[in-house]
Amino acid sequence: MTVLLAAIAAPLSIGVGATVAFWMHRRTRLSPRNAYLVWVVVAGLVVGAAMTRSLEAVAAALAAWLGTTTAAVLGHRWRVAALGAGGELRDYERGRVMAWTALRQRRDGRSTERVYIAGQGELIRERSWPADVRALPMTGDGRALLPLGEGHHQLFVGATGSGKTTSARRVLLARGLSDAKVAVLALDPKGDRGLERDLRAIAAARSRPFVLFDPYDDASDRWNPIWADDPGAVVARLVAPVEADSDSDASHYSRVLRVHLGLVCEALAAAGRWPVPLPTLLRLAQRPRFGKVAALADGEADPDLLERLADHREALQERTTQGQLDGSLRALEVVTGQAWRRVLTPDDRGGVALPAAMAAGAVVLWKTHVEDIKEEAETITTLALADVGAAARTLSDDTEWVLLLDEFGSVLQGRAGARAVALMQRARSSHGQVLISTQSVLDVPSATGNEHLLGALTDNFTGFIAHRQTSPESRDWLAKLLGTREIWQSTDRTSGGRTDGVGSRRRAAEFIVRPDEFRQLRQGEAVVGTTLGPPPARVSVTPGPTPAAAPAPPADDVYRAIASRPLPSADTAHPAESSGALWE
Repeated sequence: MTVLLAAIAAPLSIGVGATVAFWMHRRTRLSPRNAYLVWVVVAGLVVGAAMTRSLEAVAAALAAWLGTTTAAVLGHRWRVAALGAGGELRDYERGRVMAWTALRQRRDGRSTERVYIAGQGELIRERSWPADVRALPMTGDGRALLPLGEGHHQLFVGATGSGKTTSARRVLLARGLSDAKVAVLALDPKGDRGLERDLRAIAAARSRPFVLFDPYDDASDRWNPIWADDPGAVVARLVAPVEADSDSDASHYSRVLRVHLGLVCEALAAAGRWPVPLPTLLRLAQRPRFGKVAALADGEADPDLLERLADHREALQERTTQGQLDGSLRALEVVTGQAWRRVLTPDDRGGVALPAAMAAGAVVLWKTHVEDIKEEAETITTLALADVGAAARTLSDDTEWVLLLDEFGSVLQGRAGARAVALMQRARSSHGQVLISTQSVLDVPSATGNEHLLGALTDNFTGFIAHRQTSPESRDWLAKLLGTREIWQSTDRTSGGRTDGVGSRRRAAEFIVRPDEFRQLRQGEAVVGTTLGPPPARVSVTPGPTPAAAPAPPADDVYRAIASRPLPSADTAHPAESSGALWE
């Protein structure tokens, strides 16, 4: 009877050992050394059982020994194969731990992700969603999570009609309709009526001001982007749309313009005539008026400022400096071209100051009409991004903001791309989130000629929503972005058109999402991925719920008065002749 039971127990024990070895290797981080240790213990039990000369004890011990031997041998074999595979599988194998270490890590809560080996040796990492990050599912059944909150910037790409705007508006609505105090900002270069409708609905639903900056709308609000008391901060924002790269030949023009504008602003501040409307400031900054502007500071400014004003006025006598400054000022005047001049000119209420609007949780929309006034749209976008960044630094800790840059690729030929990178890099400290929507990832390098800008932008995103892409280059780039996985790839030797049973296998990398899959996406479908949690998923995006249309509160509370003052006349031919009328 004992022999019969032993004969039955032996194969069962071997099967259990193989199952345990498989479970340890595929589903846990436990090292096969655990099986080695158990084998040593069981071998000791076999010796002890033999010493008792009890047939039943020996049979039971031998059955246990067969199971542990099977587990140890298989564990060792799979460990050697994993170490020989190289790459992430070898690293994972080297990182396996003993059972007591795994228990301690689990007790201490240090295990933040589940890692296991799936079919074909694919290493799967399942990370739980961070507890401190709010999430928005992109589907009605709760799948495809995207992060909401400061610093979690997101990129939406997709061809026309693919559904990318629907995805971006779903995130925007989730932020705008949340219980938190969130300022909602959007830059729309192409006049999306659906976007404006959603933004007005958000403002009405949350009883917050709605601000519209639109050069083609008679009811447009007035914008004051030079609200700061510090003239130096104003100059930094104004020069942003025309500032050249520091390593380019045109960088000297930017420095001359920065110095000139800075001195004009300082002279006005010293004379008690600050702030002024942007169109007025640009007229005062014209070179022929500098002498009269500098004269305003006489008797009011400190000696250092007066000396710098005198030095600069002397420098303006040089033809080279005159040409550099005049060209830079003409480029800057594009900002206040014929279309945008009215929006940037205060009315009897003054102008909307972005710090006040964002602090009030307002909904702000710029409509830049890139198809009609392309150059102005590019410079206004850059100025708006600079203004948002400066205003965000003035907000209290209980105010958040979200900015949508819709169809961003259409306004990238200026400095908008670099300004967007700077804004995203600083957004976390000011409780901001940036959403960028564009038709193709290739818009960035093709529009700017800067192949490194796309990488700089991408490094700041934590969420990626990719709709249909037809360009092979775009599909390949997105596939690389979402990553690869390593698997065992087998090959079979053939002879006479048949396999002969001899083959080999090697580790190979394949895309998690194949490039062709982006071409096959239907309208409304997207591949959603993040750097925070689940792997990329192909889903049908559910449109966000739009609140019922209702009038939004007026924006009067976010206006700030700006005094209207006359302009100094142009200098006379001789600087010494300053007794003429000071004001036109």
